[in-house]
Amino acid sequence: VVELVADVTERDRSPGADGGAVNEVVAGTNDFAVRFFNAATEDSTDNVVIGNYSLSTALLLTMAGTSGVTTDGFAELLGVDGVDPAQLHPAVNAIDLILEGRAGDGLDISTANKLFVQDGLTLRPEFLDIAVGSYGAPVAAVDFFGAPDDVVSAVNGWVSEQTDGFIEELTTGYSPETVIVLANAMYLKASWAVQFRRLDERGGFTTADGTIVQAELMAHDEYL
Repeated sequence: VVELVADVTERDRSPGADGGAVNEVVAGTNDFAVRFFNAATEDSTDNVVIGNYSLSTALLLTMAGTSGVTTDGFAELLGVDGVDPAQLHPAVNAIDLILEGRAGDGLDISTANKLFVQDGLTLRPEFLDIAVGSYGAPVAAVDFFGAPDDVVSAVNGWVSEQTDGFIEELTTGYSPETVIVLANAMYLKASWAVQFRRLDERGGFTTADGTIVQAELMAHDEYL
C-alpha cells in the first residue's frame, strides 16, 4: 500500500474555526441525521440504529471533492448551506477534535478517516490537503482492478484496527467500477450516566409477538 503525497502532511490540530460555524455544522448535521433516520425507517418495523456522525463526516469529506451545483447539493442535503465555505472543513475538524478531547476518565472515544484510491488515479492537491489537514485522513493507493481481494483485506483490516476489533468485516467486495472508497470509523466505550443495577432473579419479558420469555433484568428507581 503506497501513501499518496499531499502538500499538507499532518492534521491541523489548531483549525481556528469560528464558533458560529461550528454550531451551524452541528445543527445542520443533526437535522440531516433526523431526516435520514426518518427516511430509512419509513417502511420498516425493525429496530434501526444509524451512525449519523460517521455518515455526516464521510459525506462532508466527499463534498470536499466536488464543485459547483454538486457542492451546493451536498451542502443543502447536510444542512450546512449557510456555513461559510472557508469555515466548513475547519469547523468539522474542530468538532472532531472536541470529541477526541473528551477521552479519559472511563470514556474511550476515537474517530478515524482513510481514503483508498485506485493506483494511478490523480487527485487534486486541494482535496488531498483538506482530507489530510481537516479530516486526518491518509490516502492509500490500492488496486481495485488487479488485486480486489487485497483491497477488501486492507479496508477490513483498517476498520477492525480502528474499532478495537468490534467490526471485523465492513465489506466483502466492491463493484468493478470502484476507484475510490472513503472509510470512516468511530469507536465509543462509556458507562451510562445513570447505571442500572442487575437483578439476581430472572423475570418475564414480552416480545413483539406476545410470547413471554425469561430474561435477565436490570432496574433503577429515579425520575429521568
